[in-house]
Amino acid sequence: MNGYVRRTQEKKSAIIKAARELFFKRGITDVSVSEIAAQAGVAPMSLYNYFGDKQSLVREVLTESIDEILARFGEIIERDIPFTDKLRLLSEQKAFFRSGLSPAFMDTLAWDDKHLRELYEEISAKRSAPFHEKLIAEGKAAGVIDPSIPNEAILDYIQALEPILSWRHLSRASDTYRAGISKLFRYGVFGKEDQPR
Repeated sequence: MNGYVRRTQEKKSAIIKAARELFFKRGITDVSVSEIAAQAGVAPMSLYNYFGDKQSLVREVLTESIDEILARFGEIIERDIPFTDKLRLLSEQKAFFRSGLSPAFMDTLAWDDKHLRELYEEISAKRSAPFHEKLIAEGKAAGVIDPSIPNEAILDYIQALEPILSWRHLSRASDTYRAGISKLFRYGVFGKEDQPR
């Protein structure tokens, strides 16, 4: 890699890092291009040269963040531990990630802004599909997920629950509510935790 390519990559990385920190702390809509550039130590024109516009930078930040989360989830899935322990660790990892996000970020991630919400959902669905498929396959093999339920039905069920399982909704809910949602998701309305499979 020559010096020009390396410097370009370093600038792009600095812009993404600065944008991510500012977005997570204050939300997306309240952060300006000039603030991102100042924190990254680059001229505002660099941001436009590398990303085109703020919306493209938002896409890049969301994609990188989702990939990072899914990489951590992938590490958990690959562990040689019982499936139910994996589910618990995945839930804890999600809670840890949510705790680092400001309410302003969750609000402007656009449960209040339709375009940004659609952008997040598009990136999330595309990147998380292989992760969900692998988890479902392992759950079926472990006897935790009923093998007679088609994978497509499970994925549609998860998608239907997205508004309830969203960061914004759960971040405003009590611990008791979140625990209840988790149990409903895992065991249904009529199932029990100790119910034999």
